[in-house]
Amino acid sequence: MTEQIDANGLDDEFSQLGFVPLDRPIGSGDSENAIEKIEQRRRAWQRSDRSHLDDVLSLVESPDGVLRWELTDDKRRRGTRRAGRQSRAALPQGKIERQYAFEKLQGTNQVAKLVARIDDRCTNKLKRGLWVLSENLEFDLDYSDVRGNDDLKGKSVLLFIHGTFSHGDTTCQQIKEATQRNHPNFGEDFLKKIRIKYDRVLSFNHPTLSVSPMVNAFRLAGELRDAGVPKSIDIICHSRGGVVTRWWLEGFASQDSDYRVVFLGAPLGGTSLASPTHLKSGMNLISNYAKVTGKGLAMTANPILMAAGSVFSIIGSIAKTGAKAPVFDAACAVFPGLMGQARTNTNFELNNLRASLGGSNPHRDNYYAVVNDFEPSDLEKWKFWKVFSEPKAYMSNLADGMVDELIFTELDENNNRVKIANDMVVDYNSMTELSDELRIPTDNIFDFKTTRKSSKVHHTNYIIQYETLEFIKKVFALG
Repeated sequence: MTEQIDANGLDDEFSQLGFVPLDRPIGSGDSENAIEKIEQRRRAWQRSDRSHLDDVLSLVESPDGVLRWELTDDKRRRGTRRAGRQSRAALPQGKIERQYAFEKLQGTNQVAKLVARIDDRCTNKLKRGLWVLSENLEFDLDYSDVRGNDDLKGKSVLLFIHGTFSHGDTTCQQIKEATQRNHPNFGEDFLKKIRIKYDRVLSFNHPTLSVSPMVNAFRLAGELRDAGVPKSIDIICHSRGGVVTRWWLEGFASQDSDYRVVFLGAPLGGTSLASPTHLKSGMNLISNYAKVTGKGLAMTANPILMAAGSVFSIIGSIAKTGAKAPVFDAACAVFPGLMGQARTNTNFELNNLRASLGGSNPHRDNYYAVVNDFEPSDLEKWKFWKVFSEPKAYMSNLADGMVDELIFTELDENNNRVKIANDMVVDYNSMTELSDELRIPTDNIFDFKTTRKSSKVHHTNYIIQYETLEFIKKVFALG
């Protein structure tokens, strides 16, 4: 497997969800004798007490160097050698990196439990709610343990709100990794500055798949309700955390505090990646991102791969059950945390938030955004990018019989398919949209595409950039 990914760590991640790593994958290039030996081991395995684990999730690197998840039924590979030969054409084409067997998902209750387990792996269920930044510059103190009556009353607060498949610890670690020329400890110094300026520095850790952004916001309001009304709350929110922030401020928060928000790559108008028709391709895109950047973000690479693969397996399982509802609608229903940020006309939750504003927003002047239109310069390293976002590359793939994997594209006025600017996860225009008529003020936006670093800054590394932290320092007057 690619050197950036720890295969043993990935196996452990999937094992925690009940997926069983298979020691030796079957590949389309295997000889008949090799396949027969593998099948003998598989038949012995099927006779064990794990014989009910008969769906197989494969992580495959195709000849074009792109990672893709594929779901197959392990039962179709059993039986005679002839049957095995007949099924070889249906085997994943390319190098199979890892394979995992798991129990067929039957019924919404079983699916919901798996979605919740994915959340538990990405955002520790024992570390949910509000946490405090300690003197050790870690979010390691549960706010409920330190909160007294009116603990926040009249005080200044800084609040971090993370995005999908993430948690506050990841945000804190990434900030520490931020460096500036001649200032290698820039990120740590930033954290020290905010501890000095604010009376409380908090992180809101919350599930991002099984719960919608609106419900997350309701929970956040409840966490703060008995703490007294702060004088001010400054918020740094990444990705989906921006949608949670808007629901909280515009629907549930006390209006007696002063608020300022810096949105980092937030899908304020939704993201095409989370739309039902793109969900499977979106998980493949995220997996390729993890492969490329995994070494630099070692603490998040395996959880991201695990989350993307398991989401893919759930969507595939729904499709195989013959559900009465269309498979894409069913996929949305089991992932309310993704549905709440989908850029579609049928995302009634987000559409209602945007429509409720009309032509005004009391917080608009205090909303700030960090955005980018990502275009990688190292096309060999990022060659998968064209598969998901370049219409010209897609047309050549059509000749090879590949399915539609395009995510960030649309039809122009001449009915030609063109690329939509994006930061690899969120549509560029969406990051500043508050409603159809209203956007974050231009003077409140820092855009990496105006800098020389645009080709290196993408959705998950905004907070590592010293330019991002400098912008936050300016907005919040950190000195």
